[in-house]
This record gives sequence, C-alpha cells and structure tokens, in this order.
Amino acid sequence: MARKAALLAMAKMALVDGHVSDEERAMLAPHLDSAESVDALVEEAKRTSLAEILGRIDRYADRFFVALRAASMAAIDEHLDAREEALYAELVATLEITPEDRALIDESVAGLDAIEPPPMHPRIEQLFLSSSFR
Repeated sequence: MARKAALLAMAKMALVDGHVSDEERAMLAPHLDSAESVDALVEEAKRTSLAEILGRIDRYADRFFVALRAASMAAIDEHLDAREEALYAELVATLEITPEDRALIDESVAGLDAIEPPPMHPRIEQLFLSSSFR
C-alpha cells in the first residue's frame, strides 16, 4: 500500500509541470514490478487525487519516505519550479511531516548530487527500520 502511494506521489510530482521527463521516467522505472509500466502509473496518478493517494498511508515512517521520494523526484531535473514547490508543500502538510524531518529531507535531497554521498542519517535509518519499505 505505501509502495504504491509513494509511486503515485512521485508520478504526481513528475506530472505537475505537465511533462514527465526522461529523467523522471528513469527514476520511476526501477521501482515498478514487471507487470507495471511508467505510462500506466502516470495515467493512474492523473486520475487519482493527492488526498486519495496520501490518505492510504497511516504509518509516519511510510509518510516520511513518500515525502522523501517526492522531494527527490522534484529535484531530479535540478530545477524546482513554483508548481513543484506548491505540490510538495501540500504533500508535506497532508502527510504531517514534522519541521525537523522536512529539514532532513531537504538536506538529503541536496546531497543527492554529491560525488560521495554522505552516510545515512541515523534518523532516516530509524524511520526506514520502522517503515514498510524495508
């Protein structure tokens, strides 16, 4: 359930500017099962409201990783436009991500382009262990 919500939230983020780029498709593809396609995921995301997608996630750790993945999707093209910022703000508010965890997400996404990524933050590791993504 959380996996599908994360994928749909990522697809929503990719769609917000009206075009799903090759980079965004490449980011979605490895998370899909062999019976799933990026195009089908994008079409489902178009038909499903953000509130409906996020309402399926009850565990805070899962909500954190949905927000982290959505932020990563928004940053994949190295340009965060106003529509992406607005959707991300709505997503974080709906998921009730704490300000401390939002700062951690921002820090983690900023480190994605590092030549040598920083080690996993202990808070992220703790949330991962209590999430359904492990």
